[in-house]
Amino acid sequence: MRQWKKWILTLSFLGMANVNAYALDSDKTKHIAAGTAIYGICVGIGHLTETAWLNYKTCLIPVGIAAIGKEMYDANSDGNADWADAGATMVVPAVIAGLTYTLYEW
Repeated sequence: MRQWKKWILTLSFLGMANVNAYALDSDKTKHIAAGTAIYGICVGIGHLTETAWLNYKTCLIPVGIAAIGKEMYDANSDGNADWADAGATMVVPAVIAGLTYTLYEW
C-alpha cells in the first residue's frame, strides 16, 4: 500500500521539476531550484538525525525565510524586488508538502 504512494510522490516531483525547467524563465527556475534544495536538505537532515520536529511540514519555514529574506535584500539593495520570486521559491516545496500530507496522513 505504501509503495504505490511513494511512486506517486516521486513521479509527481519529477514531473514538476521537468515542467519548471522548460516552462519558466531562468530567474524563476533558479528560485524554484533554490527553494527545492533548501527544503530537500532540511527534510534530509531531519530524516538522517531522526529528529521528529524536523519534518516535511516544518521544513517549509526555512524556505519561507529564505524567500522573503532574498526579496527584502533585493528591495533594500537595488530596489528590484519581485515578490513573485518569493512565490516561485515556495511553490514546489509547498506542493511536495501537500502531496506528502495527502498521500501519507490523509
